[in-house]
This record gives sequence, C-alpha cells and structure tokens, in this order.
Amino acid sequence: MEFAMRAMSHPVATLLKLLFSGVLILALLATSNIVGVINTVVNTEYSYFIISLVVSFIAMFVATLRWKILLSRFDSEIGFLHLFRLTCLSYFYNFFIPGGVAGDFIRGYQCQQDQVTGSQGVASVVVDRIIGLGSFMVLGIIGLFCSLDTLRQPLMLGLLSAGSICLVICGCVYHNRKKFDDCIVIKKIHQAAGQKIRQFLESVYGYKAYGRIAFQAMTVSLITALINVLSFYLLSKAVGSHVELIYFIIFIPCITVASYLPISYSGLGIRELCFVLLFGQAGMTRDQALAIPIMYFCMLLVLSLVGGVIFLIFSRPAALHRVEPN
Repeated sequence: MEFAMRAMSHPVATLLKLLFSGVLILALLATSNIVGVINTVVNTEYSYFIISLVVSFIAMFVATLRWKILLSRFDSEIGFLHLFRLTCLSYFYNFFIPGGVAGDFIRGYQCQQDQVTGSQGVASVVVDRIIGLGSFMVLGIIGLFCSLDTLRQPLMLGLLSAGSICLVICGCVYHNRKKFDDCIVIKKIHQAAGQKIRQFLESVYGYKAYGRIAFQAMTVSLITALINVLSFYLLSKAVGSHVELIYFIIFIPCITVASYLPISYSGLGIRELCFVLLFGQAGMTRDQALAIPIMYFCMLLVLSLVGGVIFLIFSRPAALHRVEPN
C-alpha cells in the first residue's frame, strides 16, 4: 500500500506529466478561438449540465454495486451504503491527488472489515478498475459494429486496438499464471515483495475461480459505461451540439482508453485532443469539442466535493479505521 502511494506521488513523474499536459493544452489553445470556447461554456444550457451531473451521480451508485459484487467473493457482509461512502471518498482523492488512482487504493484499503483484509480490499479495487475499462472496450467495439463506416478513422481504431491488445495480454497472463510466474524476472520480484504484496496478488488471481461473480460485475459495468456515455452526451447537448448518441458510444471508450495512458496528468490534454480529433469528424465544432471536457472537469470537481461532504457527514470512524490484527 505504502509502495503504491509512493509510486503514484513520485515528484519527477508528476512534473513530467504536468509538463506534457500543459504543452498539449497550450497547443490546443494556440490553434483555437479561445473567446469562442469561453462563450460556448458561458452560454451552456445548465439544465442539461445538472441532468448530466445527476446521471453521473447515479453512475457512482451503480459502480458501487459492481464493487460490492466483487467483494462478495470474500464472503463480505459490508453494507452497500458504507461502500458508497468509500466510493465518494475515492472520487475526492482521485480528483485532487495526481494519478487519478490514489482514491481507489484508499477505498480498497479502508474497506477492510470482518472477513475482508486490506490486501483483499485493494485487489477488489484493481479488478474493479480492470473490469470497468474492459466494459468500455466492449461498448466501443459494439458501437463500431453498429456504425462500420467509422472504421475509416485511424486514430479511433488505433486506440481501440491498443486497448483491446492490452486487455488480451492481461487476460493471457491472468489465465496462464504458472508460465508468468516461472519468468526469472517475476520470480525475483516475488522474492523481493513483502507478504502484503504477495497476499494482494493471490487475491487478484483468485477471481479466476469465480466466473459467476466476474460475469455479474461485467454486466453491471456495461450499465455503468452506458450511463457515463449518456452523461457526456448530455454535456454535448448543453453546449449546443447535435452529434448523435452513437458517436459517443464509439468515441468515449477510445477517449477513456487514451486518458488512462500514464503520460499525462489524469488524462488532461489527451482528453481534449481526442475530443477535437474524433468528434470533429462527426460534425462537432472545435469550440464545442473543447467546451465539453471543460464542463466534464467542472462536473468532476462538483462530484468530488459532494463525495467528500457525503463521506464526512455519514462516516463511521470506528468502522473506517479498524485495522485487522496481525
């Protein structure tokens, strides 16, 4: 846990990511009509923004249900509302701590209660993230088959292909653990790893024997992905765009995959660039394509602050800080 937090907060890596994001943002602004972008944001139909905010809040509930399903593998009896509080906490930390994953490790570690250990909680969060990304990939592929003409767009196809290849590689490693563990480098890592890390790896690999739980989590995750896509679509309506929903079903998974690349600060810059390149081909103006990520950033800010307040108001100190004895 401490190793993961140190890795995520490495100052040099954070500085490089901020620099890369800053260069992308400046390049986009230099080639755009800044006044037009500002006017698009100012003239937003805030009724759509509020609806999008509510839809995103619903997505938090559904995502919590996915996490609860994954925790059921450990015979967890942790209540849904308690897990939702921790999900709210993760939104807060993910927004304000560089990397966008610190909150997930924190909620995974703090969910330890009764049968669930810290390593099991973190493992459930890692699997939760993987399934969440996988559901976006599946949704994007379905969207491609619904609109085959978009295959002519190389950037989108490249992003989906790269994400799919990564998921396939992860799946092969996961299902052929013995061959993976026999690798000399992996053996040395395992020998150097502490007991907590080994317990974490065992918890992650253990999901292989729980196909029903994985299927249920994936089904719920697809619903979550659709809700998130709908949220972006509503933001586009807020800025006056008339791009059809099918393009969001295809493009948002691509943008999500790109924003996960560890080369920028929480996807900043990459997300905006992908919006301009992809949605510009669907008829969206450059001002609108840049305004949507800005509105999305504002929405994340509101959700993270609301999540932090919910956690503070409904927190249960005795349950949240209980540590399993060694």
